[in-house]
Amino acid sequence: MKKQHDATDKIFNNLFSALEELCSSNANVDITLTSPERCGVIQIREGVVTAAHSKYLSGNGALLSLARVVDPTISIHNNTSPTAKTVSIPVAHIKKLAVRNDPENTSNFTEDQEQQIFEEAKTLFFQFRHKLAAEKLLSLLRSNKFYYPAWLWESRIFTRTNYISKALDEACRWGAHDLEIHEEAQKIRPQLNTGIASVRRCFLCSAILAQQSCCSHCEAYLCITNKRPRPDLKNKILRQRLALFQKAYLQKPEISHLAYVISICHFNLEEYRQAHYFMNIARKNSPNSNIYTKSIALLSTVLRSRIQERRQHQKKPRQRQKLHNENILLVENKHTLRKMLQMLLERNGYEVFAAINKAEIQQHCLDNNIDLIISDSTLYHTIEETAHLKSLPNIVLLNPREEKRNIKKQSQKNIITLPKPFNPQKLLFLVRKHFPLPPETFKKEHIPASPNNEISEKPVKKRETTTQQELKQEDKKEEEQEQKTIFVVEDSPISRKILSTLLSKHNFNVVTAASGKEVFSIASDIRPHLVLLDIMLPDTTGYEVLPKLKQIDHFNTVPVLFLTGKRSTADKMKGMLLGAQEYITKPFDPDNLIQLIKTYI
Repeated sequence: MKKQHDATDKIFNNLFSALEELCSSNANVDITLTSPERCGVIQIREGVVTAAHSKYLSGNGALLSLARVVDPTISIHNNTSPTAKTVSIPVAHIKKLAVRNDPENTSNFTEDQEQQIFEEAKTLFFQFRHKLAAEKLLSLLRSNKFYYPAWLWESRIFTRTNYISKALDEACRWGAHDLEIHEEAQKIRPQLNTGIASVRRCFLCSAILAQQSCCSHCEAYLCITNKRPRPDLKNKILRQRLALFQKAYLQKPEISHLAYVISICHFNLEEYRQAHYFMNIARKNSPNSNIYTKSIALLSTVLRSRIQERRQHQKKPRQRQKLHNENILLVENKHTLRKMLQMLLERNGYEVFAAINKAEIQQHCLDNNIDLIISDSTLYHTIEETAHLKSLPNIVLLNPREEKRNIKKQSQKNIITLPKPFNPQKLLFLVRKHFPLPPETFKKEHIPASPNNEISEKPVKKRETTTQQELKQEDKKEEEQEQKTIFVVEDSPISRKILSTLLSKHNFNVVTAASGKEVFSIASDIRPHLVLLDIMLPDTTGYEVLPKLKQIDHFNTVPVLFLTGKRSTADKMKGMLLGAQEYITKPFDPDNLIQLIKTYI
């Protein structure tokens, strides 16, 4: 071992004597070890080994891996800064644990080689080549049994409960501080006490399955079904696993089961088009598999059903705001007219109570607080006979040949007459005069009355009042609020112009960008409902833009449609794997594009 003076002017023959000496003197130091095999730091605070770190490991695993290094360069520096405790092994046990029980086995990997083998094993795991993955992990653990991530993934491969338990115990022993191992132990250990020798694992989260159709841990369905996703679905876990499956798929796209599992992930996340796309790939790779054929048929049905639901939701009329304390008593003996008036008033937000005789009038007056009366002239006398209704405003609908002066003689005020047949909009105007309604509840039609509160039969000259101007402004605001914004990223000025014209024609608000730099300069200031993204941009590609856009919070759930001239299957597959909802090639059909956009927004 190379000897080097440290900050304490001590010379140590080996790491173990250094640890014993420094701990017995209650030192606060950092011990740095350097060698071609691995490098790392061991931290001692107040005479206790508190933490250890190497390039890829920490805690007990890093400490014992560093303790096995042959002939390292050691340097020791004073350090009193606090550090989180990740080591739980006493100094007296370090040498005993670190000494090899099999001195003949000298096949050591460097820490970079260990990490490479580990990543290869994970890729094999997500390609469902579990036997090869287990062999890789075993070779790694034979070289360094303290590499606790390998024990964790080894436990995920096993299906026999005693093997799972042993591997998980080793992972916890050397990586007890690791959050992923801690969560795995909490998830798996309670499921190992069932007395069953062999178990099935969830291919989405590696939990032990209690039933075949769904996982009780991630709450995901394990096959295509016509049911809605479960409300407790753990989206974060599913997203993490989906990214790893997609990475493995890029290396082995011919594995049918891998494409099937990616489809299941998208299905649980309600991304039905992506699910359909990857299920088709699975069937293409294994055309004789009935499960893929049946899943595609079911996915097609589900996809059509969801699209239909979305369209019905878009067509659903917006509910008018409910008004308060605006109750109208409608007194009319003709059934058809009464129903028509009731429908008209209720559609405009008023509460209507219809009556055809004195008994019904009195009952409504007892049960409700009436604000306005609309009555037929033949039933006007009934209103006059009810004392507490005399003071209320009353719009009297005059029958033909009936003179309004006969009505007005019976009362001094609050009487407005409207001859039949009348324009419904005129009636609405008279009703609105009695209620201080907010501007957004008015309609565009605003019909002025003559100075004597009578409706003039002569045409009235059109003149915009202040109220009408306010109404138009409110209507304009409502239309702007209803407009959906589409972010078009396209480098060609001609294509940008064509898309802007097409989308504006269909009442979409359009924001454009011609380069990746321009995209991110305006991304924080806009809230689009959908993105149309070209792949070939002057300073970058759409493949690079999409992942960065998804990292912006308000773009995370925005649908992205690639619109490009690149037609190869590899390009399309790459776009779908990056998370695009659709991959549209140029030249495109304008009607199909609009229909596709409306499907998503």
